[in-house]
Amino acid sequence: MGFAGAYALRVGAGMDITDQARFGIAPERLYPAEIALLMEAELGSETGDFDLACSGLRSACVREILESRLTHYQPDGTVIQDGRVDYLIHWRDLAQHIKSLGLEPIEGGALWSWVTGPIAGDSDRLAAMQLLRKEVQAKFREYWQAHPNAKIEGKSGVIDGVGKPYLDAHQCTRKTLRTWAKEIAPASATKPGRPRKTAK
Repeated sequence: MGFAGAYALRVGAGMDITDQARFGIAPERLYPAEIALLMEAELGSETGDFDLACSGLRSACVREILESRLTHYQPDGTVIQDGRVDYLIHWRDLAQHIKSLGLEPIEGGALWSWVTGPIAGDSDRLAAMQLLRKEVQAKFREYWQAHPNAKIEGKSGVIDGVGKPYLDAHQCTRKTLRTWAKEIAPASATKPGRPRKTAK
């Protein structure tokens, strides 16, 4: 892997926030919506949990139950319209807040990985991510050798053909698998399908 690839891996380029957290490379401060995604990724989450978590986190920030920093920017870097604000929450403050409520995130989950912070195990997590990426990409290559016309997505694509066990085991998300597949995909896998001929 070249420098550019190593850099992209270390900053989580192409990975969603849950995988960044799981592998110890998420930012130290996250928005309530991003933290809600980590909470939603925990086993046992139900429909509607995301919205509840978002509103609960924002309410805790407004009431100063949860330490946070005001921001006028959205996660994508654009300014929030209509003079509204959002909050940035440090992993350490959220860890204390969760503990004060008598709650415990699931060990090994995305939320747990983030609130444990930059601990000594981060290098181990990064190494685990690199190994997982190599393993998945090796299986993608094998799949493409056996199915040269397979696309990345779709019913007979490599993600559904090879990636399902990784998704089922919550080892990574579909977005991360898509990024890893694109890195090694043959040209035929990224070209749009040939339009069907219409009868005259």
